[in-house]
Amino acid sequence: MSALKILAATSAAFVAAAASPCPAATPIGSTPTAREVMLLPAPPVQRFTARDGTALAYRVFTPPAGVAPRLVAIIYHGSAGSSRNVTLLGEALAADGVVAYAPDVRGQGLSGRRGDVDYIGQPSDDLADFIPVIRKAYPDARLALVGHSAGGGFVLRIAGEPLGRSFDRLVLISPYLGRAAPTGRPDAGWTKIDMPRMVLLAGLNTVGITAFNGATAIRFNLPPGAEAAGATGRWSYRMAMSYGPDGETRLFGPPAFREDAARARAPIVLIAGARDEQFYAERYAAAFKGLEDKVRVEIAPNADHMGALADPDALAMEVKAVEGEN
Repeated sequence: MSALKILAATSAAFVAAAASPCPAATPIGSTPTAREVMLLPAPPVQRFTARDGTALAYRVFTPPAGVAPRLVAIIYHGSAGSSRNVTLLGEALAADGVVAYAPDVRGQGLSGRRGDVDYIGQPSDDLADFIPVIRKAYPDARLALVGHSAGGGFVLRIAGEPLGRSFDRLVLISPYLGRAAPTGRPDAGWTKIDMPRMVLLAGLNTVGITAFNGATAIRFNLPPGAEAAGATGRWSYRMAMSYGPDGETRLFGPPAFREDAARARAPIVLIAGARDEQFYAERYAAAFKGLEDKVRVEIAPNADHMGALADPDALAMEVKAVEGEN
């Protein structure tokens, strides 16, 4: 009972600290660029078996015949989407001699139950299981980890974990840094968060009660027909706490995204579109003030949020960042 009293006392503080929306991506199909990218031909789906026996989907973008791969990149898409969202980036990397693996994160696309995982942290375990699959094909390749929007937040989460040591480069594209970050636009309108439920579940988890973690915590503002086309319309609490930045329910102390960046062993390059309608691109540098030795921020002048995965200038910047040329 004492734990529940503590939870009730802190609920108001949590709601006040986290009342702003949690934007993560422009609704799939809401802009011409997003629609066109989703309809582009993509490599066929392949699957690997995770430690729990689930077959998880991914696509591979390979360089032209005769081109020796220089390194391997793993690209994570944003919330509600799938590997199809990163088709143009995968193609750009492959054209420059980089093998690009694009997973459908568990809970989205063609991987697992839509909008859910089995436990908090499972996508991180899935990545740990995926690396040996890549190493079997490319045992000596350097690895880069890339993520867009919520996927960028996930990459930053990995950067702060021991698993982050597997990567030589970390690239965040218009990343969601969490509710404590100054970059989120309060009027983005991408998500509807059930804050009372998030608060309750966070409190229950602190005392070891996880039986209700499958309850829906976030709904995405998808256009009509998007779910039928393969988009994910909601996330459970455990999905929301697993994919994206760390520390989403933290009440006190420094923002988790800064701690993750400080722990990173590999250099981080953050690329955002100046016209991003989900995040304040001009605030990313301030968000990492004092961590300039860890994080370099670059702005693509003509890209919006989803356009960061399609704009030619942004793609060129991302390829160079993955290859360590900028």
